[in-house]
Amino acid sequence: MYYLYRSKSKPNRQMRAVTILITVACWAAVVFSCDGAHEPAPDVLPPAPVYMHIHRMDARFDALWEPGGIVVVEQAQTAGESVGVGGLIVVHALENPNTFHVYDRACPMAHPGTQKHLQIDGLEAVCPICHSRFSILYGSGAPISGEAVVQRRILRRYGVRTVADGLIISPP
Repeated sequence: MYYLYRSKSKPNRQMRAVTILITVACWAAVVFSCDGAHEPAPDVLPPAPVYMHIHRMDARFDALWEPGGIVVVEQAQTAGESVGVGGLIVVHALENPNTFHVYDRACPMAHPGTQKHLQIDGLEAVCPICHSRFSILYGSGAPISGEAVVQRRILRRYGVRTVADGLIISPP
């Protein structure tokens, strides 16, 4: 922007300082606004405890031990278990035989007054209310289509670790 002030007379210092300040402010606005454009929106689901031990020998989870396997947990089976807001979606990832992803079954759009939970359609989770679709196979829980894309809402993810007899699901 210096070239704007090149003339036969010298620009005054105050004008140059204002120009530099405006340039820096514009640059900062561009840099910081671009960073937030792809960030997910804040999680709006209510806090909920999560803890579950999935045993490898439990027949309800047989599908989970093959890559690409998906199991839906609708409710806790024992007094010590908690399954988040709407239940759990447990996924055996394709990219690594020892990688699992766990999501809450509640739609991140948090539809007021409903107890509807995400359903599995192929390799995606789908909300029966807003019809948003979410990627669950690769660990992002990112929206693929629907209202959740516009609102930048991703699925709530939980921590999962492999143990000798299965998996432990807990807060991240």
